[in-house]
Amino acid sequence: MNKLLDSISSGLQSKFDSTIADINTGEDYQRHKVPLEMYAFLLQWFVLAAEKVKPTDGEANSAAAPRARRGRGGRGGRTGGRSAASRKEAEQWTWNDQIPGTLALISKGLLYL
Repeated sequence: MNKLLDSISSGLQSKFDSTIADINTGEDYQRHKVPLEMYAFLLQWFVLAAEKVKPTDGEANSAAAPRARRGRGGRGGRTGGRSAASRKEAEQWTWNDQIPGTLALISKGLLYL
């Protein structure tokens, strides 16, 4: 979910910047209206979906269960995929940690547009 929020936020930030630049130079800013509305819709959709996601203890335990392994698989004992730190970070993502940044982005749009 973090990558999706980053994509929406960076797109909205970019659109804010280009709209503000057009306003400051006196160009027509109306062409930015539809894309800004689309990004606002996506951000609202993401917020609604993120607030519905509440992991239970059973889900957290089942996701952390190790896979059964059969031998080394020709890799010489190396593990593949993501490191343990990145797996732990991905499992610990919460919407509450993302709220301040998202609200700061929204307030920037409200202040300047």
